[in-house]
Amino acid sequence: MYYRVYDNSFCINLETGNYAALVQAHNEWYSPDEKEDGALFKKVSEPYVEDIYECGHHYGKKEFINVKSTFTGNTYRVLYSKYSLY
Repeated sequence: MYYRVYDNSFCINLETGNYAALVQAHNEWYSPDEKEDGALFKKVSEPYVEDIYECGHHYGKKEFINVKSTFTGNTYRVLYSKYSLY
């Protein structure tokens, strides 16, 4: 199955730990990383929950899924919504 990334919040490259922008929209709010522009993302995990802390701020528990890029082969953690699977 594939996954349409709908939000870049808390999205990280699991190999580097770096933030990633994967939403494939091109507008004033979103633009994908250059290497991932046009990529599809394949589901590689089941949904899971993590407690998120960033810069000393606690954001609470968030549900994620891991996806793999068809362009780079990188694996990312992205926010999960059952409506984004196809």
